Amino acid sequence: MRRAPLVVAATVAGVAAVLGYQPADPAGSAGRPTASSRAADGRQVAGDVVATQYGDVQVRITVRGGKVADVTALALPGAEPRSSQINATAGPLLRDQVLRAQSADVDGISGATITSGAYERSARSALSRACLP
Repeated sequence: MRRAPLVVAATVAGVAAVLGYQPADPAGSAGRPTASSRAADGRQVAGDVVATQYGDVQVRITVRGGKVADVTALALPGAEPRSSQINATAGPLLRDQVLRAQSADVDGISGATITSGAYERSARSALSRACLP
């Protein structure tokens, strides 16, 4: 019973030391820009190429001030005339949705379900690379 106060005091001191620990900045990282700070300066980041049964989809985002400033479709299905027609309408609508939402959470475009899903996946990978949600 005499040791109980000593054990409690040692435990409290140990927990306080662990909670108060702050690691030093790793050597060489001071002043080096991070991915998020580089993206905030107008960086363009390409998303994954997403293959669909109609063709590849890929988008590139431009980030300024930590926000999505622009979205460009680098590839949309267009080998078939019908695909070109659908994506001529769907592409700008999907772009506007990403810009408005500031994320890859887009509503699918009726008639362009496959392109919508692929656009979302490519945008999500670009946002991830740019360290944005």
